[in-house]
Amino acid sequence: MQEIRASIDIGSNSVILLIAKIKDEKISEVLFEEVNVTSLGKNLDINKKFINETMDNTFKVLASYKKIIKKYNASNLIITATEASRVASNAKQFYDKVYKELGFKVKIITGVKEAELTAKGVIASLDNIKEVSIFDIGGASTELIKVNISPFKIVDSVSLPIGSVRAKELFDKNELDSYLNNIVTGDIIKKYATDYWLGVAGTMTTLAMCFFDINTDNIKYINKKLLTMNEYTTFLNRFNSLTKEEILIKYPFVEKRIDMIKEGSLLSMSLLGKLRCQTLTISTYGLRHGTIVMR
Repeated sequence: MQEIRASIDIGSNSVILLIAKIKDEKISEVLFEEVNVTSLGKNLDINKKFINETMDNTFKVLASYKKIIKKYNASNLIITATEASRVASNAKQFYDKVYKELGFKVKIITGVKEAELTAKGVIASLDNIKEVSIFDIGGASTELIKVNISPFKIVDSVSLPIGSVRAKELFDKNELDSYLNNIVTGDIIKKYATDYWLGVAGTMTTLAMCFFDINTDNIKYINKKLLTMNEYTTFLNRFNSLTKEEILIKYPFVEKRIDMIKEGSLLSMSLLGKLRCQTLTISTYGLRHGTIVMR
């Protein structure tokens, strides 16, 4: 029996819609996928709540997604919200409005659940691997997840309170390095350090697209491509020497993430260095894929 389901991932930086055909609790065909950057978690560390501008942007995107979901006649919709929504003092108020006006019930998931769903989504892209370490850089948090694939089990996970949005705010105050040193403790390094990592989410997929010089039409090309840490850091040092204008000319698809892509790249490079990474792969799969198959 095959059915059409939809999932929406409301993150600190982007809101992502996935509509797919599901058979035997697996994705048999992706019908539609769209990413919109709404920066819902902007200035969250300062204000401790969502600001009106980003709530309005997010609401408009959700309203547009409602029309798309109706067009595909999806029988089941699951909407998850992550770190920014766990922290914002007015998150409940905002999602009450979303439910009242759009009929969308948003579930704010824990860091543990986020790790489980992300891992479940990512492993769909892997072949012949027994275990993997995943790093998921979001807008406000980064999940480190050690996964046993068969049988599926989260061996360990931790949610670090740093993502691309927070990285930019800290970088602007010249506090990024000291903040990372405080949260990436010796115990975390000892528990999670390994030579191979698999990166997911918008910051990493955008940087991978720049590395391989491809556009959004060919984004799945990056899956399973292996990079050495030396190749990655050499590219990022070159990438970060460019001005924003030069980046947009060379990589126009970065436009929606241009305000924080450099800081996100610095965060990824520093974290992977601390975690003893030698090689990495970037995957386009993630939370939304795990959500859509795990009701």
